[in-house]
Amino acid sequence: DPDILCFNITNANSRRIKENARKRFVPIRHELVELGFLDLVENARSQGKPFVFSVIQKVEDATRASNYFSSFWSDISRKEFGIHDKRLALYSFRHTFKKKLKAVGCKKDMRDLLMGHAETGTGSKYGEKRDAEPVPIRELSDYVNRIDWPFLKNIQA
Repeated sequence: DPDILCFNITNANSRRIKENARKRFVPIRHELVELGFLDLVENARSQGKPFVFSVIQKVEDATRASNYFSSFWSDISRKEFGIHDKRLALYSFRHTFKKKLKAVGCKKDMRDLLMGHAETGTGSKYGEKRDAEPVPIRELSDYVNRIDWPFLKNIQA
């Protein structure tokens, strides 16, 4: 859907992913677009940088870049946002995201698509060798944007 911008999670640039289901599209919240996220992307692209965030500009391996960003986020969250609970890291956001998706009525299959979780069990593998099914990007975007994140109201460009 050309009207919905997404993060595209792939195994590009040597990124290691455990299974095919981890490849996914995650719609970008409208607040991020309004705050100028696309300007950050274009700025990085125009300078030939492989990543948007400067903390990971010199890393060739995308998995290592992800780890650097996680550390960067932890540092920012403690210094800038006053989050001092060591249990609250970038990874804990995934757990909160999944709970909030469920709270807004997001169906399990849609949550799995957003989280990169595969169905488990032998039965789930039957029929998987077919062509890829289209991603219901508009529905995913609706769920992502339905979640109330009060802190977003306090972020300024």
